[in-house]
Amino acid sequence: MITRRYRNGFAFSSCLMVGITSCFISVSWAFVVKNFAAIHPPSCTTTTPIRRILQGQSSSSTIDFQSDTSQFGRGERHLSAMVNEGDVVVYQTGSWMVDGVVVGDSIEPSFEYCQVETIQVVWTHNCEHGVLRGIALELLQDQCFVPVEPLQPVEFGPEQLVARIPVQWMDDSSQAKSLVDLKGGTLWKTLQ
Repeated sequence: MITRRYRNGFAFSSCLMVGITSCFISVSWAFVVKNFAAIHPPSCTTTTPIRRILQGQSSSSTIDFQSDTSQFGRGERHLSAMVNEGDVVVYQTGSWMVDGVVVGDSIEPSFEYCQVETIQVVWTHNCEHGVLRGIALELLQDQCFVPVEPLQPVEFGPEQLVARIPVQWMDDSSQAKSLVDLKGGTLWKTLQ
């Protein structure tokens, strides 16, 4: 602690000044945060403008393919920016492309189904980083998706996202019927 004596005999402690300043800053910051929260209440919706525009615009009769460059691209134009919690998607495992480079733990690519539960992705003007999480699904012969038993949580990056499939959820929400013909799951083999 540094104490200085001034001409009038007043002693001033630097520790006391630091304490007073810290208290003032803490109170001021709390006031700013409280007022900002009142003016701008927190929202669970996205802040990405393109995502707000694109959400819900998918046709219920077509599959949204990330490879469709007339609709999708990189960053805010990526398919992951349009996917919502509860959507059924196809993602690629084994090997996939990231910026023109093959990555993954296998040479042979495969395709899996997922009901999206959580989206943690950051979109910029030309790239997307993060993870999508969900529950693994199985495609049955009658075009219905059911959760894999026992339940298997899955996670994948936006670069692995291949398509979003339009579905109609059944009353009990554990089964979803595809609204398009998936050709028994062989449709994805044409994408390789």
